Amino acid sequence: MKLRNLLSASLLLMLSWSVAAQVLPVSEQERQLLGIEVRTVSSAAQAGAGEITMRVAFAPDGEWAIKTPLAGVLHRVFVQQGDRVAKGDPLLIVRSAEMVSLQRDYLKARAELNLQQSIWTREQKLHEAGSISERRWQETRFNHDTAQAEHAGLRGQLKLAGLTDDDVKRLATDAEIGPDIVLRAPADAVVLARPAMLGDQLDGHELLVRLGETGKLILEGNLSRSAASQLLVGGRIALQGGGTGAELTYV
Repeated sequence: MKLRNLLSASLLLMLSWSVAAQVLPVSEQERQLLGIEVRTVSSAAQAGAGEITMRVAFAPDGEWAIKTPLAGVLHRVFVQQGDRVAKGDPLLIVRSAEMVSLQRDYLKARAELNLQQSIWTREQKLHEAGSISERRWQETRFNHDTAQAEHAGLRGQLKLAGLTDDDVKRLATDAEIGPDIVLRAPADAVVLARPAMLGDQLDGHELLVRLGETGKLILEGNLSRSAASQLLVGGRIALQGGGTGAELTYV
């Protein structure tokens, strides 16, 4: 009796395994209703990167963050998000007391340089004639070089503050000091963001305008390490649906 029960149990187990291993037939209509997709399986050695979801982004050298070089107050705004600007177009005006001090120091340094230049010219002739000592001539040269360095340094600071060469020449000629810093577009671009508001107190660390050069766009995407191993710099990417492809520049 026990032997018969054991044989029956074994037979039932074999029948169950055989049923589980069978292929369940699915009609074309059932497959569509269930959303089942059938694809050909390729070996790992032949697999490529496949489809990659990518997004359009600006190249690293195609984005600009505009900040004020000196502390001040945001006085005027000329652009909004989405505006297109050309190189040199004014974006913002920052009114700064530091700008006033910088221009004043530059004019003083320029006056000192002119004075030292006159002294240097006069004493050079005296030195060539042997009328002054070598020590005095060395002191004259030192004073001239110091004044020249001070003038050049302040001129450089003015250019960093947004003044052009013509602006600096005009300041030297007219000696008209103003508090405004005009921040201009460094390239042809589109305004991506303009978070600053009129009247904001600025210390130089705030983002005022973010620009993107539309001529410097790239496709950027993330993919697995195994898929990335199939890609090489210089390879081509085909866009889904046709159209112009792209070249891989970094993996």
